Amino acid sequence: MRGRDMPIESVDDFVAFQRLREIPSIFNGTLARSYEIELLTERCSNDWITCQDFLIRRRGEASRNAA
Repeated sequence: MRGRDMPIESVDDFVAFQRLREIPSIFNGTLARSYEIELLTERCSNDWITCQDFLIRRRGEASRNAA
């Protein structure tokens, strides 16, 4: 799912959105074993934030075991 496609309708949504972009480094990389994030060249803009767009996807079983 792309960041630009994620609805942000509350402060809780905004905080979760912000944290998604930190998946590689938060919780000692635990989430990075299950999810990967790819930073895109396009921008993401909504009423709450303007930032670099990103793509987040669930890793396959082989990737999770290797991470």
